[in-house]
Amino acid sequence: MTNELGKLVQRIAQSTGAFGVSPREIDRRSVTERSSARLTNLLDAETRAFEAELLQRPVELPVFQRHAWLEHVQSEFLLFQLRDAEGKAAMQAVISVERPQRLPSFGRALACKLGPASSAVDEEIGLHAMKTLCAESDDLVSLRLQPYRRSYRALLDFEAHARRVGYGLVDPIGVTRTLVYDLSATLDEQIAALSKKTRAKVRHRERQNVTIRPITDTRFVARCTEAVNASLARTGGGTTRYNFRAAFALAESHPTEVRVLGFFRNERPDELLAYVVGVRHGELAEYSSAGSMSDPALRSVPFNYWLLWELICWAKEGGAQWLDLGGITDGGPSDRRAGISGFKRHFSDLDVELGRELLVPLRPLRALALDAMLDWRNRRAKVKGDSPQEDEG
Repeated sequence: MTNELGKLVQRIAQSTGAFGVSPREIDRRSVTERSSARLTNLLDAETRAFEAELLQRPVELPVFQRHAWLEHVQSEFLLFQLRDAEGKAAMQAVISVERPQRLPSFGRALACKLGPASSAVDEEIGLHAMKTLCAESDDLVSLRLQPYRRSYRALLDFEAHARRVGYGLVDPIGVTRTLVYDLSATLDEQIAALSKKTRAKVRHRERQNVTIRPITDTRFVARCTEAVNASLARTGGGTTRYNFRAAFALAESHPTEVRVLGFFRNERPDELLAYVVGVRHGELAEYSSAGSMSDPALRSVPFNYWLLWELICWAKEGGAQWLDLGGITDGGPSDRRAGISGFKRHFSDLDVELGRELLVPLRPLRALALDAMLDWRNRRAKVKGDSPQEDEG
């Protein structure tokens, strides 16, 4: 079975020129009476001007969907931009592309944390144009959407728009549920609203013996990676692919939009033991990534409460009204991440469904072959006790 599957995929790859996808500049356009769209991997004056115009409109654009983030990532991406019938900026989406190392023409496109367009009409037009322009790439097999919506009604509307232009619901690979923390009250009022137990941990007397400070020095990138992988290992996860270099670069150049906080014991002032990354766009901030070393010095203090509270203060100071605390689970005896979700529930019980994932096959035969191969690999990894890579945040 294994050999037959491998031979099938190889035959398909050879017939489609899979062994030779070379980097190239992409600049595709689509113009109709109702819109004009561009799909490109260039960051030029036109794309920058478009983003600046879009940010002047009431459109939520996550940090991960902006030039500032793309300028620091090394991975392959496509930038989609849509103008409406009046020529106004209406929608922007960053699409990342992942390719199997040995099958580069089996690329999978992913629009992560996809924010809304300026109107329902423009959203549907944009999703159709995005699919059409991506389909012009003969080395992409599928396009997956991971919408980011804080309203259940908006989530259902997005699903309806996507379904009407050819996308279908699929099992999610990303976070779909989160807790949202209300930042509208003053910090004193927020402290008072916490439970007695949580308030005591935030104000724990050992707080004076530690330092939590913003970090932008890239020498801490390796340590943060080690810390999050240690956390994932404790909860049965794999290894992270979080882009710490991009986060550190933005924390230095855009300190009101990205903050990396490092946790240090005063007697070990340069040894990072834990961290948290927060990102902010407009009224929404996100608890984007966190990790901690397996160090006894951490387990005796409520370090995670302190880090989260410092992030709350930063988000509040920057003007955010809400803080997305990140993915949660239902808990239970078999849930190895129940402790993380329980910790977050000490701060908020506002459970929100953020996204439903939708996918459209662009090259159905290759997509089926790739899915079969990946499914086989995942089943083999489970038998061997290995874990796949995981994204944080």
